[in-house]
Amino acid sequence: MKDFYSHKTFLKAADFVKGKSLIKKGDKVIAAVSGGADSVFMLYSLLGLKGESGFDLSVCHFNHNLRKEADEEEAFVRDLAERFSLPFFCDRGNVEKYAKDKNLSTEMAARVLRHSFFKSLIAEGKGDLIALAHNLTDSIETFFLNIERGTGIRGLKGITSRNNFLIRPVLCLTKDEIRESLDSFNIKYKVDKSNFDEKIKRNAVRNVLINDLYKVFGHNAGQRFSSLFENIDNSLKSHSFFIENSLYGKGVWDNCGARVKLNYLKNLPDYSFYELMLFLFEKVSGSTYRVTKRLLKDLFEFVRLLKSSQRSLFPDKSLYAAKTKKHLYLIKQEFFGEFGFSVKSTGEYPLPLGCKFVFKHTSKFELSKKNRFVVFDKSLLDSSVSIVRVDYEKDNFIYNGKEVFDLNRFLKKRGLSKFERETVFVVKKCNKILYIPGIAVSDTLKKPIKNHNLIKVYMEDCLG
Repeated sequence: MKDFYSHKTFLKAADFVKGKSLIKKGDKVIAAVSGGADSVFMLYSLLGLKGESGFDLSVCHFNHNLRKEADEEEAFVRDLAERFSLPFFCDRGNVEKYAKDKNLSTEMAARVLRHSFFKSLIAEGKGDLIALAHNLTDSIETFFLNIERGTGIRGLKGITSRNNFLIRPVLCLTKDEIRESLDSFNIKYKVDKSNFDEKIKRNAVRNVLINDLYKVFGHNAGQRFSSLFENIDNSLKSHSFFIENSLYGKGVWDNCGARVKLNYLKNLPDYSFYELMLFLFEKVSGSTYRVTKRLLKDLFEFVRLLKSSQRSLFPDKSLYAAKTKKHLYLIKQEFFGEFGFSVKSTGEYPLPLGCKFVFKHTSKFELSKKNRFVVFDKSLLDSSVSIVRVDYEKDNFIYNGKEVFDLNRFLKKRGLSKFERETVFVVKKCNKILYIPGIAVSDTLKKPIKNHNLIKVYMEDCLG
């Protein structure tokens, strides 16, 4: 293998990884290996870089159960990992059933299940990065397929070398370079026969259109496309920089989604609105792959509806749009998950999408006319005070001398939409709600307190 690591193809990939700073010392890299030529070459390349760059390496494989060779390919990858004494992670899924259940294409269903597996590996701490074996030929194929779909400028940049925890160490190489290198060193790999079926559009692009491109423009055609993709990507980065700056104080995004002031969006012309939405989809979902012009037009109309509303944007319900009186939300399913804090001391307690609760010392008792804050005795923090969402089955609230159990009705009467009622955060002790920011304060906290060891609680919103 020594000769492999001095070969021009490996050295080209190594320079690419270092030049793009894809991996740093101490990273835990998981190579996603299908058994095909591209992923096998990538694994060998990462093995060659491992010692010099000082990262940990393991292997993963997702069995899609779509072809009769699937189990054989899984065994092949498992043997590869064992040969090099690398940890091996494997999972499988019923892609056809998932596609039918979620109303997705087979290709999309396979991608969703595969990427869900990758995310689980990262979440479980098995790795920091997932290395994918996309190459320059894949990127050129994607360019032409996106043109056929009627893409905007984002679809012309090809495949990127890094997307969150996903890295692509062999993106600088063509498929021919990879296969010629493996064959010259007699390194075995699996061949997916379905790649030769030109009834599949991607295969036709690869085997007919791209081959003709090389015949017309010569063997350097791939590198010209690489330069084109880099130029487009740099233009898009500049474009995103200006959009991000325009959103300062008007929009916020994190791992759960995005939130933007409605008044700002309503004043944008449609073409600017579409670009801003595409920017947010990239921030929230990592790509604009499933974002159609029809969807953008629907969102443009959605923000102009008079009523608060909520809708799923994709068949698999992975992303939602919600509109309140003040904001448009683009939110992932995770936003509806369990968030909360047990509060034992003063400090700031951050919530999703740019809000936070602040607990700070004060010596003065006062009541807020608009329920913007609440003041209570510090000793209350010695009990079970928490910041959580409302539990409509168990929680209750003392208000105007009455014990309120139908909190859904209580909040609806105070103007909260269904979405806001599902996601509002409150301060409570056990199942007794103490404070609903901007809405109400429990009667138990309205009585004047004479001592000066008090806590003032309020919610801050980075959008004002």
